[in-house]
Amino acid sequence: MGDESLRKELEERTREVGRYKIHISEINKENKKLKRENDNLIGENHNLTARIETLEKQCAHCRGLMAKQVAQRPDAAYTPSLMHEMKDKAATTEEANRELKLQVEQLKKKLDESQNQEAYLSERLDGLEYQYNQVTSGKDSNKEKLSSVNEELRLLKISHDEQKEDYEIEISKLKCDIKERYDEQKEREEKWKSRESDLLLKNAGLEGDYRSVYNELLEYKNKTSSSGSIDKEAATQS
Repeated sequence: MGDESLRKELEERTREVGRYKIHISEINKENKKLKRENDNLIGENHNLTARIETLEKQCAHCRGLMAKQVAQRPDAAYTPSLMHEMKDKAATTEEANRELKLQVEQLKKKLDESQNQEAYLSERLDGLEYQYNQVTSGKDSNKEKLSSVNEELRLLKISHDEQKEDYEIEISKLKCDIKERYDEQKEREEKWKSRESDLLLKNAGLEGDYRSVYNELLEYKNKTSSSGSIDKEAATQS
């Protein structure tokens, strides 16, 4: 009677180990997905860095043109204000890029922690399977040994579930932070564009050589209307 009870219990443990293997497989798939997301974020970070460099070059070029005209035209006193705003735009974009880079590093750290946990779980599972095989092969039919294996498996699953929940909460928070950074940067972009448009309209009536400065600014506005900001697609994908 005791052997039959032990046999049934061992069969149940076999099924439980099988379910745990499936659970490990699902964790592996989730890790691969997170790795892809991390690679995408790193790519977006590189793109933002390139955009900042382009914007800085454009600002420097435009600043030089405007400085020459200010020296020649006293009535263009508002021009330094525009240059100041261009500089602010580059600075705020660079700040947003640094924040996004920090978020990427945090996500990468979480992925590393998840991989370490995955390796630990795999190692423990191998150990439990070895002990289980000893029991089923008749090398160790002690009920106390089986009970110890079951208890360790139970505690391991509880620990893993708790860590997985904490990890998912942290990832969710990182995603919300990235989205919030994007929204703030987008709002600053819209305000700057509105201000820039007003200044360009004021400049539209100027004549002579100063007209070329207006054309330069207009061309600059068209080129940079979508550069220097965080991609909404990157924010939503994260």
